[in-house]
This record gives sequence, C-alpha cells and structure tokens, in this order.
Amino acid sequence: MSISIFSKLFIISAIVLFNSVAFSQTSTASLSGTVLDEQGSVVSGANVVISDSAKSFERIATTNSSGAFVFTSLTPSSYSIKIS
Repeated sequence: MSISIFSKLFIISAIVLFNSVAFSQTSTASLSGTVLDEQGSVVSGANVVISDSAKSFERIATTNSSGAFVFTSLTPSSYSIKIS
C-alpha cells in the first residue's frame, strides 16, 4: 500500500487540551488522538506529523499498539496534521 493511499485510509480523532501555567504566564497545549482505518480498527506504527509552516516547526510521533499518539508542550498556533 503506498503512503498516499495509506494516509487516505485513516481517520484521526484528536482532543486538544490547553493548559495555562499562571506563575510563568506561558500557555502550552497537548494534542492527543487515535489513528483508525476505515473499518474503525486502530493503526499501530503510523507516523503522525504536526507542523506550523509559519514558524518552521515540525514534530513527528509514531502511534503505539493502541493507535494512540500525543504531542505535548505545543505553543498556541495553527497546526497542520498529516498521517502516513
């Protein structure tokens, strides 16, 4: 299965949680989710890439055996997510 077809087979469900730290006046976010195929089965070993082209930022996570991934310490911004 090619990467382009592979990436089309996945549905991402993600929850963004914003956490503020009052004493340091900084805001960060965490993004977590589960990668599923069209049949609703979890996908382990998928690469999840989060990026912000305006800030030249990119981070990669690999899903675990439950299809889960997490990104922590994200500054508030607009991000793109790709799965392959």
